[in-house]
Amino acid sequence: MNNLTKYYGRVRGVEQLSFSVNEGEIFGFLGPNGAGKTTAIRLMLDFIRPQSGSIGIFGFDAHRDAPAIHRYIGYVSGEPFLYPFMRGSELLNWLRTFRSRSGELSLARLCEILQFDPKYFIKSYSSGNRKKLALIQALMHRPRLLILDEPTNGLDPIIKQNFYAILQSLKQSGTTIFFSSHDLTEVQKICDRVAIIKDGRVVAVEEVGSLMSKSNLLVDVTFQEMPQEGSLTDLTITERNGQLVKLQVGRSEINAVLARLNQYPIANITIAQPTLEDIFLTWYR
Repeated sequence: MNNLTKYYGRVRGVEQLSFSVNEGEIFGFLGPNGAGKTTAIRLMLDFIRPQSGSIGIFGFDAHRDAPAIHRYIGYVSGEPFLYPFMRGSELLNWLRTFRSRSGELSLARLCEILQFDPKYFIKSYSSGNRKKLALIQALMHRPRLLILDEPTNGLDPIIKQNFYAILQSLKQSGTTIFFSSHDLTEVQKICDRVAIIKDGRVVAVEEVGSLMSKSNLLVDVTFQEMPQEGSLTDLTITERNGQLVKLQVGRSEINAVLARLNQYPIANITIAQPTLEDIFLTWYR
């Protein structure tokens, strides 16, 4: 994406959005509701058009060459619509006719892994089973690019783990996966790189490991007696609760901060690595 801007009338969708996704990686796309995640995905798929900027996929223009590009994409929307009066098997078999059967994944195996029974009418499925059906239709042709918008909503923990295993297998075979999610734990678990979007703009793009290693440590100190008012004002305090003080400390400063805290009577102290959620929230505080 290069300097992509989309407004809905006066309402901001995305502004000057620029980033790239490497072939064969799982790329996380993070942001709260209204940040512009779904707008970016719809622009990638040419469902809507930008006021300015451009998108390239497989070296082609995402608008001009959309029909050719779509042959190699699998897509799951945040709220997929599935024909309610078709059976799951009927929908899947019908969708198979739209693409070459060469190299496709086994429908029976996908249904087994995701514990999905395709013989029922779609209108009778729970939200979790409808999500499984949406995932199967996106996966079955072994896409070169898999675009997922909140793909695990409604799935139980066991099915999520099975789904993650499918994604890792596809990645190893060369599929690129664009993964938009609110579940930061799963993004930390499976993604190679992440982009954080805020108010329609990308504020960070980095490898997950690098992002974690460069972030501040989280220090929780419970004092036996609280230090005098103003004695800790030069430290980055994120929360006070009685005798408990929560700090963010740069990795290069941790020894100096510990020596400083050691001047006071301490009941307990913990030092923790931040999670991706902790890092994400620093952009939105």
